Amino acid sequence: MKLWLHIGTKKTGTTSLQHFLRANEALLRQQGMLLPNSFGNIEARTLTQIFRKPGQPDLSVPAWAHFRKSVEDAERTGIDSVVLSAESLVDLGRRQVVSLANRLGDMFSSIKVILYIRRQDRVAVSHYSTALRGGGVPEKSFSDRLGPTRRAMLYGTLMTDWERAFGRDAVVIRRFAPQLLLEGDVIADFCSLIGVDHKRLYALPRENEALPGMSAIFLRFLNKLDREHEHVLKPVRTRIVQALERADGSGIALPKPSRGEMREFLASFDAQNELVRRRYFQQEARLFDDDFTMYPDKVRETAQTLTFEQTMELAYACFVALSGLPRPAGAAAPRPEKRQSRTS
Repeated sequence: MKLWLHIGTKKTGTTSLQHFLRANEALLRQQGMLLPNSFGNIEARTLTQIFRKPGQPDLSVPAWAHFRKSVEDAERTGIDSVVLSAESLVDLGRRQVVSLANRLGDMFSSIKVILYIRRQDRVAVSHYSTALRGGGVPEKSFSDRLGPTRRAMLYGTLMTDWERAFGRDAVVIRRFAPQLLLEGDVIADFCSLIGVDHKRLYALPRENEALPGMSAIFLRFLNKLDREHEHVLKPVRTRIVQALERADGSGIALPKPSRGEMREFLASFDAQNELVRRRYFQQEARLFDDDFTMYPDKVRETAQTLTFEQTMELAYACFVALSGLPRPAGAAAPRPEKRQSRTS
C-alpha cells in the first residue's frame, strides 16, 4: 500500500485541494485511491495533534485505530493508495516528524511526501485576508510579525527535517506559481503527481480567495466591533464572509506594502531558499522569480474608509444572508457547491 502525504505549506491552495479531494472521494476510490476521514473530514488535523504531543504519540486514540482499520479494509478490496492532506503537519518539530515517519512506515510499503512552497512575501501578504476571515483586526495588509507561521516558511529547514525522517527520495517539492504548475493549477498539478486524471473528477470553486477590497475594509471594522462585544458573530462568521464576497463588485484594492519592504522581507529567507534550490532546482539561478512589480515603489496612503452607500450595501447583504429571507431579484447568486466535471 502506498501513501501520498500532502503537507501544504500554508497559502498554496491547500484548502481548495482538500475540498476537491473530499468532494471526489467516491470517484477517487474508483481510481484505486482511499481518502480516509479518520483524522478529519477535510484536513487530517487530528493526525498532527496526535504527533504534536510531547513524548511518544498516543496511538490508542480512536482516530488511529479507525485509520488502520480503514486502510486494511481498503487493501482487501483492491485499493492500492491512500491520500492524506494536512498543512498543519509542517508545524511538527524534527523529532515529531521522525516519530510520524516511523509509525507510517510500519503501515505502508511506499510513502511520498508532497510539499508545495510559495515565495514568502506572497505568503505573508496572503495572510491578511485569512486574518480578516478569522475575526482578526490586522493593522495593515502585510506583517513581518508572523510568529509560528514564519517557521513554516523556512523551506530549507522543512526540507531537511522531512528528508531525514522519510528519506531524500520520498520528498517531492513543487513551487506554487501559475507558470510552474501543471495547467497553472495546484489541483491539476497534485493529481498528476498521484496518478489521477483530474478531468474525470468534479471541479469546485476555489476556497480562501483574497477578499475584495471593499469587503476587507468593511470586515475589518466589523471584526473590531465584534471583538468589543465578545465575538458574538463567531457562529455566523462564514455566512457573513460569503455574503460580502458575493456583494462586493467594487474592484477596490487594498494598498500593498512597498517594493523595497518586500524585497527586504524576502531577502531574510535567502539562505533557506538557497538550500532548497541546490537540492531540487540546481539548473536554475533562483528558487523563485524576482518579480516585484505587483508592489508600488512607495506605500500609497489610501484612506481605508467606505462611503455611507457602500457600507449600507454590504450591511444589507449581511442582513439578507443571516435573516433567511429570499435573495432579492438581480442579486448575485451564491457560490455553487459543485459544478460539472471538466472534460478533455
